[in-house]
Amino acid sequence: MVAAKPNEPSGNPYPSPVAMNGTVIPNNTDWVTLDPCLIRRESDSKVFLFTTGNTDEPNGTVWTADSLYGPWEKQSEPMVDKESGAPQVYNVNGTYYMYYQTHSFNYSSIGVTNSDAYVFNHDASIWVRTSTTMEPGSWTDHGRLNITWQQDYNILDASLLTIDNATAEGLSKYYLTFGSYQTGIFQVPMADPPIQVADNSLNLTVHLEQNATSIAESNDLTEASFQYYRDGYYYLFFSSGICCPSGNSWDEGIEKPYHVMVCRSENPRGDYVDKDGTSCLSDNGGTQILATHKGVFVPGGQGVLDDDEVGTILYYHYVEHR
Repeated sequence: MVAAKPNEPSGNPYPSPVAMNGTVIPNNTDWVTLDPCLIRRESDSKVFLFTTGNTDEPNGTVWTADSLYGPWEKQSEPMVDKESGAPQVYNVNGTYYMYYQTHSFNYSSIGVTNSDAYVFNHDASIWVRTSTTMEPGSWTDHGRLNITWQQDYNILDASLLTIDNATAEGLSKYYLTFGSYQTGIFQVPMADPPIQVADNSLNLTVHLEQNATSIAESNDLTEASFQYYRDGYYYLFFSSGICCPSGNSWDEGIEKPYHVMVCRSENPRGDYVDKDGTSCLSDNGGTQILATHKGVFVPGGQGVLDDDEVGTILYYHYVEHR
């Protein structure tokens, strides 16, 4: 897992990754830093890295350091007490909210009869927990987000957006994006505090992004959204393409390897467009900002961090290109 400054010049077509020097984090061929989330604790500036685990550590892993450049130490306790993935953690008024996904919820218990709800790529659910320190044993579980199961999406890869002037603009205070290899990225308003979706959320869910051509061809599909606000624009980052190994083997010959895309909008509810003004929902828009290149294979699972130590960075996982 590495970070890169988005505006850093490089001889490569994309910014060179800045390694987290001095770390004890092994490289990602073992899945141990897949789907990274970076957050700095407000009280003492300690940095936390939350990741999807591997087959030996399916409950997720947590690493800590005093600097983004390490050295990093792995916490002895797993991230959560169940098999999980794609964690995202946010500081909301001094409380840290962790959103993560599992594939263990039984949708038949709430009346879902569609057989796709029991297939691995369509059976996910998002859960939430909170802590004031992020330390092991400090988390309070709040259960599953009651997002209605639909054929159009898989309920995974959560990202929370906070709207500072929500009341003045007639918006909700919090929005959660999620979604998947079905028809792309969706957004739902959250309650305040954001431990559950807002009332009437099914009718307020909006579709933000899809690649209709890829849906038909079952390639270059999208997931792993990340919402970010800066200078009057809401940015929607997402990963597209084939993300993961078959078993524990990465196939460098795959036709559409993972890469990072972005769209933006002046309204958090859309329409999001790419740098050419093409809609990312209706016209297959999206600006590619990072892809496989020299030394870097299948970059994705990205996030953006504004940090006093290093400035604004894009962080992501990748496999070393052999």
